[in-house]
Amino acid sequence: VSPRRSQREDWKLDCAWAAFIDPQSGIDSYRVGWGTTRGTADFVAFIPVGANVSTYTQAGVSLQQGTMYYCTVLAYDMAGNMVSASSQGVMIDT
Repeated sequence: VSPRRSQREDWKLDCAWAAFIDPQSGIDSYRVGWGTTRGTADFVAFIPVGANVSTYTQAGVSLQQGTMYYCTVLAYDMAGNMVSASSQGVMIDT
């Protein structure tokens, strides 16, 4: 999961990830969220996105200078199992 390390924009967050693979049942869907701690969605709650999506932009947010934000992606397979991955974070540097 890879947003940029720092960004000047204080109104949007971008996230991109490589497809998760589940050879047994296949990926059913992803959920994407943003938090101020890795693995959480305490800033932007997890939002469902399709199984064929590998990027997501959350616009219309008010980001704080000097704050680190982390993207977490939850991948659900057809059997209902979930795995997650989190970014290294992006620092807001306006």
